[in-house]
Amino acid sequence: MNIKPTIECNTRTVGKNISVYSSIDSTNSYAKLIAHLLSDGHVIVAKEQLSGKGRQEKSFYSPQNGGLYMSVVIKNSGAVNDALFTVKSCLAVCNAIDRLCGDKNKQGVGIKWVNDIYYSGKKLCGILCEKFTDKNGKECVVAGFGINFKFDHSLVPSDLRRTVTSLYDMTKKRYNPMTLCGLICEELEKLIYNADISDEEIISEYKKRSVVIGKEISIIAADKEPVRAAVLDICDDGALLVRTQDGFTQKLCGGEISIRVKK
Repeated sequence: MNIKPTIECNTRTVGKNISVYSSIDSTNSYAKLIAHLLSDGHVIVAKEQLSGKGRQEKSFYSPQNGGLYMSVVIKNSGAVNDALFTVKSCLAVCNAIDRLCGDKNKQGVGIKWVNDIYYSGKKLCGILCEKFTDKNGKECVVAGFGINFKFDHSLVPSDLRRTVTSLYDMTKKRYNPMTLCGLICEELEKLIYNADISDEEIISEYKKRSVVIGKEISIIAADKEPVRAAVLDICDDGALLVRTQDGFTQKLCGGEISIRVKK
């Protein structure tokens, strides 16, 4: 059921129109389904996702009132074709969380390439950016964000309990999800529409937030054995530069590849 939203954000486009649902299958899936009816920057929010999803069709745990589950539909052609769109989306969330939680936690949240937000070695937020064509033939991109606020760890699927965290775990404070929604809208608009922020500045900030540079990882690709590698850097296009166990240096792009950071 679509309910009246409560959100405040100082933006011209992102978040000026917003729909909030008590329960939905997936905010990204629904946003793509009705994108032809939506304006640029329209936000879909759900208090619960029944079929939340991440990269490579992995499920995303989205319990009732356990977090902020939102998707933003972007139709601006420059933003849709921006190679650094996912990078900017990650930075927007990190900056918004800093603003929400205060300076005490500044730089406490980091980015696990390519699109997960981490705190103290555990996943705090998942981001899924999908490019698609709506029913009117318009190229769009939807950016989906799932941020954990507070949940009962005993109800978390057993395979996730040791790997996920929440804002409450991080600060021992409760927050209004719609407040963070507004902050994300502001930060996202600032990063994707502000021509004064260069790609070099974006990549520099992304590197500062990285939790993988200098770490040993396992590269996981479909139907292949994991490959050990060391992360050397993040390239100007957002790709990951690694040196594999056999001594070769190569670039990794998101796609069908994921990584696991060695403890």
